[in-house]
Amino acid sequence: MYILSPSYDCISEILNIDSVEHACDANHSLLSQFEWQDLTALGKPLCFRGESPELGTWANVILERNAASSQLVRLRRWCGASVMTVALTGNGFIGQKDRVWQTFEGNLHWCAAIPVKMPIVCAELLQMIPAICMHEVLQPYWKDNIQCRIKRPNDIILLLPEPHKIAGCLTEMRANARSIEIVRYGLSINLVAAPENVEAGHLPAACCAPYFKSNDSVYRNVLMALSRSILENVRFLERNPLDTDLRSRFESK
Repeated sequence: MYILSPSYDCISEILNIDSVEHACDANHSLLSQFEWQDLTALGKPLCFRGESPELGTWANVILERNAASSQLVRLRRWCGASVMTVALTGNGFIGQKDRVWQTFEGNLHWCAAIPVKMPIVCAELLQMIPAICMHEVLQPYWKDNIQCRIKRPNDIILLLPEPHKIAGCLTEMRANARSIEIVRYGLSINLVAAPENVEAGHLPAACCAPYFKSNDSVYRNVLMALSRSILENVRFLERNPLDTDLRSRFESK
């Protein structure tokens, strides 16, 4: 596992990984595939080696303090093993219909690209996985009496009593005529802040932190659990493409 970041302190605090060394080559294959945005400013980026069982079995993990462009867009050119990326904040992030997605430090901005071998019929279930995982991972952190629902196909809303969006996900896939080859996810969770202005016709309105229980570790815990859960559910579907459990979980929420 490689974890690259311009900030050692940031990584060590979030992931509790201590071993670190400088990447030896600016043309490191992982860097060149991801078009590392801060390479000039960094000189040689830090390269963390080791496993973090809490995260799951991701082949590559990348964290950027301030992403210069959308990580999901950059992952469209990714052709390696599984990779998850996290940006503490950044620019150029997009939501549905290419709407600008505001980023706030303290919110979770998470993307991934996962190579798969699945029949085309799994596409709908692959799209359900992030919403299922976000709903289940966030459930322990809501304050009492908060009702959380999935808004098809991929948003998490709170009923306050009017619906307010607290998380959302984009899903992209690359496929040939017979099978899906890679699935890409880009999701964001409003853990501490939400956009104040909502575009005309874009409902529901956004909401954030006041509805979470007070917990200093919520960012780290949600990041760890969500990263592990999404990868595990994708791999489960890959092994069991006819299983009905995912659909049942989705419809129950």
